[in-house]
Amino acid sequence: MVLVDQNPMPVRHVVVSDCSGWIRVKLWGQEACEATLGQRIEICNAWCFQRDGSLWLSVGRKSRLTFGTQP
Repeated sequence: MVLVDQNPMPVRHVVVSDCSGWIRVKLWGQEACEATLGQRIEICNAWCFQRDGSLWLSVGRKSRLTFGTQP
């Protein structure tokens, strides 16, 4: 949990992968609570940043996530 505008908000770091590789993703709010292992996640309008030499995606207020199951 982190404080955003004086309110606690869940935050979670996950690893997302496909046939091209993997990337760390920072999820905020309800999405941080809903993501589960092996779940398919479609991410739209996230932003990328670099920390400690690694690339990360951050999924924020303007981003959209769609959760599904693996085919």
